[in-house]
Amino acid sequence: MLRTLTPILVTPILMTAAVVLSGCVPGEVSDFELAETVERRDAFNVSREVLLDVGFILDRVDAGAGVITTKPKETVGLMTPRDREQRTLGQEWQDTVNHQSRVVAVSIVPGEPDRVVIEATLYRRNRPGRRIETESIGTSTRSQMTGDEDALFDVPIRRDAALEAYLARLIAERLGIEIARSGVTDP
Repeated sequence: MLRTLTPILVTPILMTAAVVLSGCVPGEVSDFELAETVERRDAFNVSREVLLDVGFILDRVDAGAGVITTKPKETVGLMTPRDREQRTLGQEWQDTVNHQSRVVAVSIVPGEPDRVVIEATLYRRNRPGRRIETESIGTSTRSQMTGDEDALFDVPIRRDAALEAYLARLIAERLGIEIARSGVTDP
């Protein structure tokens, strides 16, 4: 009986592990060159449209400088399945158990040729006075504070390469540009 149950039990566990451990595909790009036929203005407008379509609220839109930034976009991970900024199940889980947000900046960098550069930064919300023990979360402590203990602050954790690559792909597709990944042009 155990022999027949083993594949039934092992398969979902292995599938879950594969999804959780998979991340950004190596070699995915977060920036690309504009084709000579694409105007800088068109790239800027398409970038703005993609950010709005994905659900970000624009913070700074400076067409002269070629910069678009967004306000922090928060999600609750697995509780908000329609959000598209998490690219892996691991990211969904992290957003579920932590108060996290993402801020995106798109820059059209002048040059020959111009480049579209996407930066997505992941922020985590913290409270002052909280001392996190990295070895054992159960031994974390709080300091004695005099002041506003209810104040919150966001700390940048890392760049979100998977979201950067996803947005780059969406923008390039709308502009009709094929972007290279690991030196191989996508079909």
